[in-house]
Amino acid sequence: MPTEGEVLWKSQNINELREEYFKELSYFGHLNAIKDELTGIENLKIDSKLVGVDVSEDDIVDALDKMGLQGREDLPTKFLSQGQKRRVALARLLFSQTKLWILDEPFTALDVAAVDFLQSLISKHIEKGGLVILTTHQDVSITADKSARQLNLDS
Repeated sequence: MPTEGEVLWKSQNINELREEYFKELSYFGHLNAIKDELTGIENLKIDSKLVGVDVSEDDIVDALDKMGLQGREDLPTKFLSQGQKRRVALARLLFSQTKLWILDEPFTALDVAAVDFLQSLISKHIEKGGLVILTTHQDVSITADKSARQLNLDS
């Protein structure tokens, strides 16, 4: 628990902003936050409804295809590999309308093609004025016109 300091968003403490701040935040953590009994399509339908984004089933199928899951869209996610489950979860970012992405180890369990795609997705978000905070133990290349400060901490 922090003992001093504060986190500001638009010059206001996030504890005061609460809902206003969280509407602009997408968080991706160690757990994929998908339901194993549901398909990738069903998981993304539910997520889009929860965050208030209108997405068609065709858009969801297209997003899963872009994430390398073509032909697996209708499988319950419990039958997918860890990397494929990660791809389902990360597909949410394709529909994200939030400004701030906080990504904790987003490249874990992904193959080279998925890492490349995610790096490109992050770069595009930054180029459109979005903000990204991420942690990773992997050597990744995020290229965007906007500069970012990158810290490498040994833990």
